[in-house]
Amino acid sequence: MKRLRDDILVDCYVKSVEWQLEQDFIDILRQEMEKRNLKVPDCSSVLAVPAASGYSRLQSS
Repeated sequence: MKRLRDDILVDCYVKSVEWQLEQDFIDILRQEMEKRNLKVPDCSSVLAVPAASGYSRLQSS
């Protein structure tokens, strides 16, 4: 079985939260990160905002 690199797993988790994907999927990613002792990033400060050419990332103050 192939396994995602740690950096790809973290990026996938962050994007899944930004794009508001299924919570079950996000939980699976979070659990895998915890198994690998990776820090689960706090994505509450990153908002996905529709823009003319897709999504842009905004940091809340």
